[in-house]
Amino acid sequence: MKKLIFTLLSFAISSPVFSQENTVTPLRASDPTQPFTSIDFNAGLNFTHFGSMSENSELDSWEFGLKGDFAIKNFGLGVFLSSSNNGQLNQLINDVKLDFKYQIHKNSGFYSSSLIKIGLSSPTFPEMDDLNLFNPYDNATDFLEINMTYTGALRLKPNLSFYPTFEIYHRSKENSYIHVNLDSVYFAPDITQNGIRLGGMLAYDWKNSFIQLGSGWSTGNWDFKNGSIAEDNNQEYSDQTWFVRLKYQYAISDYSQVYLSFYTKNFALKNGNEVDPIRFGLTNLSIGFKHFLN
Repeated sequence: MKKLIFTLLSFAISSPVFSQENTVTPLRASDPTQPFTSIDFNAGLNFTHFGSMSENSELDSWEFGLKGDFAIKNFGLGVFLSSSNNGQLNQLINDVKLDFKYQIHKNSGFYSSSLIKIGLSSPTFPEMDDLNLFNPYDNATDFLEINMTYTGALRLKPNLSFYPTFEIYHRSKENSYIHVNLDSVYFAPDITQNGIRLGGMLAYDWKNSFIQLGSGWSTGNWDFKNGSIAEDNNQEYSDQTWFVRLKYQYAISDYSQVYLSFYTKNFALKNGNEVDPIRFGLTNLSIGFKHFLN
């Protein structure tokens, strides 16, 4: 009987400690190098603008997103689905993204952790659709992208961290589209792109919330084959993208958090004979809910 009472008392004393150790803290949620199991809902509005970032913007589309992450030890798998009124007709899901993650190391030092991610996605590409670039008769949202990303975690202070990222990517799109009118015949080209993305993010944590501020730059070269552009316009195309992201996330319970996100980017496309590139901008405002399952 004494052993039973002692066991129950020990369990009652240790339970709060155990629960506290397994509580999802804002610091963990702000760290992109930590695999975890969670589900994420978000909804937002997209605003497009042509020319410089200072020119007037207009509401372009709305979108909803659902993301699930599943983690076992140092491994993680993520699935992201999105729907937008800017996608193809009669298509509920516009984008599908898969992420495979592996945490290389984790410690309590300055260089506290790092993560490698391999991604596969069919990204919406509003730069191509809104500008009618490369193929004015076909939707450009069915690009397939494969990427590999490295993210590190540098602990500047107990509640302040910096996360540098480096990514290489490959985009491709095979076309079989032919457009015929009275004056001409248009053959859609096969398009590929190879490029890199560089970025960094600061994250500051306090009691029940955190804020993230990130920025980045990417560049890539385009290649066209077997199409009208490749035959009639044999030039080198390249693009550059700059982006800024701001996110505030608040923990409403141990395992549930809400957030507000602002994202803006400026895209510039240039070929070998053009002095001034074509410019396009996109700004997104979204709100979301995230629930941790471990």
